[in-house]
Amino acid sequence: MKIICCNVRGLGSTRAVRRLRNLCKQQNLPMVFLMETKLDQKRMEKVRRRCGFNSGIDIEAEWTRGGLCLAWKSDIVVTLRSFSKWHIDVLVREGSPQKEWRFTGFYGSPYLQDRCFAWNLLRRLSQDCNYLWLVAGDFNEILYSFEKKGGAPREQKRMDAFRDTLEECQLMDIGYSGVWFTWERGNLPETNIRELLDRGVANEAWLRLFPMGKIQYLPHSTSDHCPLLLSTDNSSPFSGSRSFCFEAWWTMEESFEGSIKSRKEGLKKRLTKELEFLLGQDRDDETLSRIIDTRIHLNMEIDREEVYWEQRARANWLQLGDKNTAYFHKCASSRKRTNSIIKLVLEDGREITDGTKILETATEYFEDLFASKGTEDSRKALEGIKRIISNEDNVTLLSL
Repeated sequence: MKIICCNVRGLGSTRAVRRLRNLCKQQNLPMVFLMETKLDQKRMEKVRRRCGFNSGIDIEAEWTRGGLCLAWKSDIVVTLRSFSKWHIDVLVREGSPQKEWRFTGFYGSPYLQDRCFAWNLLRRLSQDCNYLWLVAGDFNEILYSFEKKGGAPREQKRMDAFRDTLEECQLMDIGYSGVWFTWERGNLPETNIRELLDRGVANEAWLRLFPMGKIQYLPHSTSDHCPLLLSTDNSSPFSGSRSFCFEAWWTMEESFEGSIKSRKEGLKKRLTKELEFLLGQDRDDETLSRIIDTRIHLNMEIDREEVYWEQRARANWLQLGDKNTAYFHKCASSRKRTNSIIKLVLEDGREITDGTKILETATEYFEDLFASKGTEDSRKALEGIKRIISNEDNVTLLSL
Protein backbone atom coordinates (compact mmCIF):
# COMPACT_ATOMS: atom_id res chain seq x y z
CA MET A 1 0.00 0.00 0.00
CA LYS A 2 1.15 3.52 -0.79
CA ILE A 3 0.10 6.83 0.72
CA ILE A 4 1.02 10.36 -0.29
CA CYS A 5 1.14 13.06 2.40
CA CYS A 6 1.59 16.53 0.97
CA ASN A 7 1.30 20.14 2.06
CA VAL A 8 -0.17 21.41 -1.21
CA ARG A 9 -0.19 25.11 -0.22
CA GLY A 10 -3.62 25.64 -1.76
CA LEU A 11 -5.70 23.87 -4.40
CA GLY A 12 -7.52 26.89 -5.76
CA SER A 13 -5.74 26.98 -9.12
CA THR A 14 -6.29 24.65 -12.06
CA ARG A 15 -2.57 23.96 -12.30
CA ALA A 16 -2.33 22.85 -8.66
CA VAL A 17 -5.25 20.44 -9.14
CA ARG A 18 -3.67 19.07 -12.32
CA ARG A 19 -0.39 18.44 -10.50
CA LEU A 20 -2.17 16.60 -7.72
CA ARG A 21 -4.22 14.51 -10.13
CA ASN A 22 -1.13 13.65 -12.15
CA LEU A 23 0.74 12.60 -8.99
CA CYS A 24 -2.12 10.41 -7.75
CA LYS A 25 -2.48 8.63 -11.08
CA GLN A 26 1.25 8.25 -11.61
CA GLN A 27 1.73 6.59 -8.23
CA ASN A 28 -1.59 4.65 -8.37
CA LEU A 29 -2.42 5.72 -4.82
CA PRO A 30 -5.15 4.07 -2.74
CA MET A 31 -4.98 6.84 -0.11
CA VAL A 32 -3.74 10.43 0.14
CA PHE A 33 -3.50 12.98 2.97
CA LEU A 34 -3.45 16.66 2.01
CA MET A 35 -2.67 19.71 4.14
CA GLU A 36 -3.28 23.43 3.59
CA THR A 37 -5.90 22.82 0.91
CA LYS A 38 -7.30 26.33 1.56
CA LEU A 39 -10.71 25.19 0.26
CA ASP A 40 -14.15 24.87 1.78
CA GLN A 41 -15.67 21.41 2.15
CA LYS A 42 -17.73 21.49 -1.06
CA ARG A 43 -14.86 22.62 -3.30
CA MET A 44 -12.48 20.13 -1.70
CA GLU A 45 -14.91 17.29 -2.41
CA LYS A 46 -14.97 18.26 -6.10
CA VAL A 47 -11.17 18.30 -6.26
CA ARG A 48 -10.98 14.96 -4.46
CA ARG A 49 -13.37 13.33 -6.95
CA ARG A 50 -11.44 14.78 -9.89
CA CYS A 51 -8.38 13.00 -8.52
CA GLY A 52 -10.24 9.67 -8.50
CA PHE A 53 -11.21 9.41 -4.82
CA ASN A 54 -14.92 8.92 -4.15
CA SER A 55 -14.44 8.47 -0.40
CA GLY A 56 -12.85 11.01 1.89
CA ILE A 57 -12.90 13.28 4.93
CA ASP A 58 -12.67 16.98 4.11
CA ILE A 59 -11.85 19.52 6.83
CA GLU A 60 -12.52 22.94 5.36
CA ALA A 61 -10.10 25.82 5.72
CA GLU A 62 -10.61 28.82 7.99
CA TRP A 63 -10.77 31.55 5.38
CA THR A 64 -7.42 31.13 3.57
CA ARG A 65 -5.70 29.12 6.32
CA GLY A 66 -5.40 25.39 6.76
CA GLY A 67 -7.75 22.78 5.39
CA LEU A 68 -7.19 19.00 5.49
CA CYS A 69 -8.30 16.09 3.35
CA LEU A 70 -7.91 12.33 3.74
CA ALA A 71 -9.07 10.51 0.60
CA TRP A 72 -9.12 6.81 -0.24
CA LYS A 73 -10.34 4.32 -2.83
CA SER A 74 -12.81 1.48 -2.43
CA ASP A 75 -10.24 -1.33 -2.10
CA ILE A 76 -9.42 -0.30 1.49
CA VAL A 77 -11.69 0.21 4.50
CA VAL A 78 -11.26 3.38 6.57
CA THR A 79 -13.00 4.05 9.90
CA LEU A 80 -12.91 7.57 11.32
CA ARG A 81 -11.83 7.91 14.96
CA SER A 82 -11.43 11.68 15.40
CA PHE A 83 -10.54 14.87 13.53
CA SER A 84 -9.71 18.53 14.04
CA LYS A 85 -8.16 21.32 12.01
CA TRP A 86 -4.77 19.80 12.93
CA HIS A 87 -5.36 16.06 12.37
CA ILE A 88 -7.43 13.21 10.92
CA ASP A 89 -7.24 9.94 12.87
CA VAL A 90 -8.53 6.71 11.27
CA LEU A 91 -8.29 2.92 11.32
CA VAL A 92 -7.17 1.35 8.03
CA ARG A 93 -7.95 -2.20 6.89
CA GLU A 94 -6.27 -3.36 3.70
CA GLY A 95 -4.65 -6.35 2.06
CA SER A 96 -5.47 -10.05 2.03
CA PRO A 97 -5.61 -11.21 4.74
CA GLN A 98 -6.72 -7.81 5.94
CA LYS A 99 -4.34 -5.91 8.20
CA GLU A 100 -5.72 -3.29 10.55
CA TRP A 101 -3.62 -0.39 11.71
CA ARG A 102 -4.04 3.19 12.79
CA PHE A 103 -3.11 6.18 10.64
CA THR A 104 -3.04 9.78 11.83
CA GLY A 105 -2.53 12.52 9.28
CA PHE A 106 -0.98 15.34 11.31
CA TYR A 107 -0.49 19.02 10.55
CA GLY A 108 1.60 20.87 13.11
CA SER A 109 0.65 24.50 13.56
CA PRO A 110 2.95 26.96 11.74
CA TYR A 111 2.28 29.47 14.54
CA LEU A 112 4.41 29.27 17.67
CA GLN A 113 1.53 30.22 19.95
CA ASP A 114 -0.34 27.07 18.83
CA ARG A 115 2.63 24.70 18.92
CA CYS A 116 2.06 23.59 22.52
CA PHE A 117 -1.56 22.73 21.68
CA ALA A 118 -0.41 20.62 18.71
CA TRP A 119 2.02 18.59 20.84
CA ASN A 120 -0.60 18.08 23.55
CA LEU A 121 -3.02 16.87 20.88
CA LEU A 122 -0.49 14.27 19.78
CA ARG A 123 -0.04 13.18 23.40
CA ARG A 124 -3.79 12.74 23.82
CA LEU A 125 -3.99 10.67 20.64
CA SER A 126 -1.20 8.42 21.94
CA GLN A 127 -3.14 7.47 25.06
CA ASP A 128 -4.98 4.81 23.06
CA CYS A 129 -1.97 2.53 22.46
CA ASN A 130 -3.86 -0.63 21.48
CA TYR A 131 -3.21 -0.21 17.76
CA LEU A 132 -0.29 -0.35 15.35
CA TRP A 133 0.15 3.37 14.81
CA LEU A 134 1.63 5.55 12.08
CA VAL A 135 1.65 9.36 12.15
CA ALA A 136 2.69 11.27 9.03
CA GLY A 137 2.44 14.81 7.73
CA ASP A 138 3.91 18.29 8.08
CA PHE A 139 4.96 18.76 11.72
CA ASN A 140 6.31 22.27 11.04
CA GLU A 141 9.27 21.52 13.31
CA ILE A 142 12.68 19.88 13.14
CA LEU A 143 14.21 17.38 15.55
CA TYR A 144 17.87 18.43 15.27
CA SER A 145 19.76 21.54 14.18
CA PHE A 146 21.28 19.77 11.15
CA GLU A 147 17.75 19.41 9.72
CA LYS A 148 17.83 23.12 8.86
CA LYS A 149 20.13 25.01 6.51
CA GLY A 150 20.10 28.78 6.15
CA GLY A 151 18.37 31.46 8.18
CA ALA A 152 18.49 31.91 11.94
CA PRO A 153 19.33 28.84 14.06
CA ARG A 154 16.36 27.03 15.57
CA GLU A 155 15.84 27.49 19.31
CA GLN A 156 16.96 24.41 21.22
CA LYS A 157 13.84 24.38 23.42
CA ARG A 158 11.59 24.06 20.36
CA MET A 159 13.47 21.00 19.12
CA ASP A 160 13.53 19.54 22.63
CA ALA A 161 9.75 19.94 22.91
CA PHE A 162 9.24 18.03 19.65
CA ARG A 163 11.63 15.24 20.65
CA ASP A 164 10.06 14.95 24.10
CA THR A 165 6.60 14.66 22.55
CA LEU A 166 7.62 11.84 20.22
CA GLU A 167 9.37 10.04 23.07
CA GLU A 168 6.31 10.28 25.31
CA CYS A 169 4.14 8.97 22.48
CA GLN A 170 6.66 6.15 21.82
CA LEU A 171 6.92 7.17 18.17
CA MET A 172 10.10 6.66 16.14
CA ASP A 173 11.17 8.14 12.82
CA ILE A 174 10.91 5.41 10.17
CA GLY A 175 13.59 6.85 7.91
CA TYR A 176 13.44 8.12 4.35
CA SER A 177 15.13 8.37 0.98
CA GLY A 178 15.23 11.15 -1.59
CA VAL A 179 16.05 14.81 -0.96
CA TRP A 180 17.32 15.74 2.50
CA PHE A 181 15.13 18.80 3.14
CA THR A 182 11.35 18.81 2.56
CA TRP A 183 10.62 22.55 2.67
CA GLU A 184 12.42 25.38 0.91
CA ARG A 185 12.05 29.13 0.57
CA GLY A 186 14.18 31.81 -1.10
CA ASN A 187 15.56 31.97 -4.64
CA LEU A 188 18.84 33.66 -3.70
CA PRO A 189 21.76 32.01 -1.84
CA GLU A 190 21.67 34.63 0.93
CA THR A 191 17.90 34.21 1.51
CA ASN A 192 17.56 30.47 0.88
CA ILE A 193 16.26 28.40 3.81
CA ARG A 194 15.67 24.63 3.82
CA GLU A 195 14.21 22.46 6.57
CA LEU A 196 13.08 18.88 7.14
CA LEU A 197 9.51 19.54 8.32
CA ASP A 198 7.61 16.58 6.82
CA ARG A 199 8.15 13.08 8.16
CA GLY A 200 6.58 9.80 9.23
CA VAL A 201 6.82 8.34 12.73
CA ALA A 202 5.45 5.04 14.02
CA ASN A 203 5.31 2.90 17.14
CA GLU A 204 7.23 -0.36 17.49
CA ALA A 205 4.19 -2.53 16.73
CA TRP A 206 3.64 -0.83 13.35
CA LEU A 207 7.30 -1.23 12.44
CA ARG A 208 7.12 -4.95 13.23
CA LEU A 209 4.10 -5.37 10.94
CA PHE A 210 5.75 -3.41 8.11
CA PRO A 211 9.51 -4.08 8.44
CA MET A 212 10.07 -2.83 4.88
CA GLY A 213 7.95 0.29 5.35
CA LYS A 214 9.73 3.29 3.85
CA ILE A 215 9.24 6.97 3.14
CA GLN A 216 10.52 8.65 0.00
CA TYR A 217 10.53 12.41 -0.51
CA LEU A 218 9.55 13.26 -4.09
CA PRO A 219 10.76 16.34 -5.99
CA HIS A 220 8.34 19.27 -5.90
CA SER A 221 7.68 21.70 -8.75
CA THR A 222 4.76 23.79 -7.42
CA SER A 223 4.45 23.69 -3.61
CA ASP A 224 7.35 24.64 -1.35
CA HIS A 225 6.96 21.22 0.33
CA CYS A 226 8.11 17.86 -1.03
CA PRO A 227 5.38 15.21 -1.27
CA LEU A 228 5.96 12.36 1.18
CA LEU A 229 5.44 8.91 -0.39
CA LEU A 230 4.87 6.14 2.15
CA SER A 231 5.15 2.52 1.02
CA THR A 232 4.25 -0.38 3.31
CA ASP A 233 4.98 -3.21 0.87
CA ASN A 234 8.05 -5.08 -0.34
CA SER A 235 7.64 -4.75 -4.10
CA SER A 236 10.26 -3.68 -6.63
CA PRO A 237 10.50 0.05 -7.37
CA PHE A 238 9.51 -0.26 -11.01
CA SER A 239 8.53 -3.22 -13.17
CA GLY A 240 9.42 -1.65 -16.47
CA SER A 241 8.77 1.28 -18.76
CA ARG A 242 6.17 1.77 -21.45
CA SER A 243 7.43 1.13 -24.96
CA PHE A 244 7.66 4.00 -27.41
CA CYS A 245 4.59 4.53 -29.62
CA PHE A 246 4.09 7.11 -32.34
CA GLU A 247 1.22 9.56 -31.78
CA ALA A 248 -0.36 11.25 -34.78
CA TRP A 249 -1.00 14.50 -32.92
CA TRP A 250 2.74 15.14 -32.74
CA THR A 251 2.70 16.08 -36.44
CA MET A 252 0.79 19.25 -35.54
CA GLU A 253 3.65 20.47 -33.32
CA GLU A 254 6.09 23.01 -34.75
CA SER A 255 8.94 21.18 -33.03
CA PHE A 256 7.77 17.82 -34.41
CA GLU A 257 11.16 16.10 -34.57
CA GLY A 258 12.16 17.41 -31.16
CA SER A 259 8.92 16.15 -29.62
CA ILE A 260 9.54 12.64 -30.91
CA LYS A 261 13.04 12.57 -29.49
CA SER A 262 12.00 14.11 -26.16
CA ARG A 263 9.17 11.67 -25.59
CA LYS A 264 11.21 8.69 -26.68
CA GLU A 265 13.91 9.51 -24.15
CA GLY A 266 11.42 10.26 -21.39
CA LEU A 267 11.78 14.01 -20.95
CA LYS A 268 9.59 14.23 -17.87
CA LYS A 269 11.48 11.40 -16.18
CA ARG A 270 14.82 13.05 -16.88
CA LEU A 271 13.60 16.43 -15.66
CA THR A 272 12.25 14.91 -12.46
CA LYS A 273 15.54 13.11 -11.84
CA GLU A 274 17.51 16.29 -12.53
CA LEU A 275 15.29 18.28 -10.17
CA GLU A 276 15.74 15.69 -7.43
CA PHE A 277 19.53 15.91 -7.89
CA LEU A 278 19.51 19.72 -7.80
CA LEU A 279 17.36 19.86 -4.67
CA GLY A 280 20.02 17.84 -2.87
CA GLN A 281 22.85 20.26 -3.76
CA ASP A 282 24.18 23.27 -1.88
CA ARG A 283 22.57 26.54 -2.95
CA ASP A 284 24.44 29.10 -5.02
CA ASP A 285 23.32 31.40 -7.84
CA GLU A 286 23.89 28.78 -10.53
CA THR A 287 22.14 25.95 -8.66
CA LEU A 288 19.11 28.09 -7.79
CA SER A 289 18.86 29.25 -11.39
CA ARG A 290 18.96 25.65 -12.62
CA ILE A 291 16.30 24.63 -10.07
CA ILE A 292 13.94 27.37 -11.27
CA ASP A 293 14.60 26.55 -14.93
CA THR A 294 14.08 22.82 -14.39
CA ARG A 295 10.82 23.40 -12.50
CA ILE A 296 9.51 25.58 -15.32
CA HIS A 297 10.33 22.97 -17.97
CA LEU A 298 8.93 20.15 -15.84
CA ASN A 299 5.68 22.05 -15.28
CA MET A 300 5.36 22.74 -19.00
CA GLU A 301 5.92 19.08 -19.82
CA ILE A 302 3.31 17.97 -17.27
CA ASP A 303 0.84 20.52 -18.69
CA ARG A 304 1.36 19.18 -22.21
CA GLU A 305 0.94 15.61 -21.04
CA GLU A 306 -2.22 16.50 -19.10
CA VAL A 307 -3.79 18.17 -22.15
CA TYR A 308 -2.94 15.13 -24.27
CA TRP A 309 -4.55 12.69 -21.83
CA GLU A 310 -7.64 14.89 -21.50
CA GLN A 311 -8.03 14.96 -25.28
CA ARG A 312 -7.58 11.20 -25.52
CA ALA A 313 -10.05 10.73 -22.67
CA ARG A 314 -12.76 12.53 -24.63
CA ALA A 315 -12.03 10.43 -27.71
CA ASN A 316 -12.12 7.17 -25.76
CA TRP A 317 -15.32 8.23 -24.01
CA LEU A 318 -17.04 8.75 -27.36
CA GLN A 319 -15.88 5.32 -28.56
CA LEU A 320 -16.24 3.22 -25.42
CA GLY A 321 -18.65 5.07 -23.14
CA ASP A 322 -18.25 4.49 -19.40
CA LYS A 323 -16.57 1.09 -19.90
CA ASN A 324 -13.20 2.71 -20.42
CA THR A 325 -12.13 3.89 -16.97
CA ALA A 326 -8.47 2.77 -16.87
CA TYR A 327 -6.80 4.36 -19.88
CA PHE A 328 -4.39 6.48 -17.83
CA HIS A 329 -0.94 4.90 -17.59
CA LYS A 330 0.17 3.87 -14.10
CA CYS A 331 3.48 3.13 -12.49
CA ALA A 332 4.21 1.71 -9.05
CA SER A 333 6.96 3.08 -6.86
CA SER A 334 8.13 1.70 -3.54
CA ARG A 335 11.43 1.47 -1.71
CA LYS A 336 12.91 -0.68 1.00
CA ARG A 337 13.71 0.24 4.57
CA THR A 338 16.40 2.75 5.55
CA ASN A 339 18.93 0.02 6.28
CA SER A 340 18.69 -1.29 2.71
CA ILE A 341 20.95 -0.08 -0.10
CA ILE A 342 19.12 -0.22 -3.42
CA LYS A 343 21.55 1.81 -5.54
CA LEU A 344 25.17 2.94 -5.62
CA VAL A 345 26.51 5.78 -7.78
CA LEU A 346 30.15 5.26 -8.77
CA GLU A 347 32.72 8.02 -9.14
CA ASP A 348 32.29 7.97 -12.93
CA GLY A 349 28.53 8.51 -12.59
CA ARG A 350 27.48 4.93 -13.37
CA GLU A 351 24.67 3.49 -11.24
CA ILE A 352 24.59 -0.05 -9.81
CA THR A 353 21.29 -1.58 -8.71
CA ASP A 354 22.06 -5.32 -8.74
CA GLY A 355 22.35 -6.62 -5.16
CA THR A 356 25.38 -8.83 -5.84
CA LYS A 357 27.28 -6.05 -7.62
CA ILE A 358 26.41 -3.58 -4.84
CA LEU A 359 27.92 -5.97 -2.29
CA GLU A 360 31.07 -6.51 -4.40
CA THR A 361 31.54 -2.78 -5.02
CA ALA A 362 31.08 -1.87 -1.36
CA THR A 363 33.50 -4.61 -0.26
CA GLU A 364 36.17 -3.48 -2.73
CA TYR A 365 35.72 0.15 -1.69
CA PHE A 366 36.23 -0.46 2.03
CA GLU A 367 39.05 -2.96 1.48
CA ASP A 368 40.85 -0.33 -0.56
CA LEU A 369 40.00 2.39 1.97
CA PHE A 370 41.49 0.56 4.94
CA ALA A 371 44.37 -1.14 3.13
CA SER A 372 47.87 0.24 3.60
CA LYS A 373 49.37 1.75 0.46
CA GLY A 374 52.82 1.75 2.01
CA THR A 375 55.29 4.63 2.00
CA GLU A 376 58.90 5.01 1.02
CA ASP A 377 59.61 7.89 3.37
CA SER A 378 57.77 8.32 6.68
CA ARG A 379 59.54 11.52 7.70
CA LYS A 380 56.91 13.76 6.12
CA ALA A 381 54.13 12.01 8.05
CA LEU A 382 56.09 12.46 11.31
CA GLU A 383 56.84 16.16 10.85
CA GLY A 384 53.94 17.27 13.03
CA ILE A 385 54.77 14.91 15.91
CA LYS A 386 56.83 16.40 18.73
CA ARG A 387 60.00 14.45 19.64
CA ILE A 388 60.03 13.24 23.25
CA ILE A 389 62.86 10.66 23.27
CA SER A 390 66.36 12.13 23.00
CA ASN A 391 69.09 10.64 20.81
CA GLU A 392 70.88 9.32 23.91
CA ASP A 393 67.73 7.58 25.15
CA ASN A 394 67.14 6.16 21.70
CA VAL A 395 70.64 4.63 21.60
CA THR A 396 70.06 3.09 25.03
CA LEU A 397 66.71 1.60 23.97
CA LEU A 398 68.17 0.13 20.79
CA SER A 399 70.96 -1.53 22.74
CA LEU A 400 68.57 -3.45 24.99
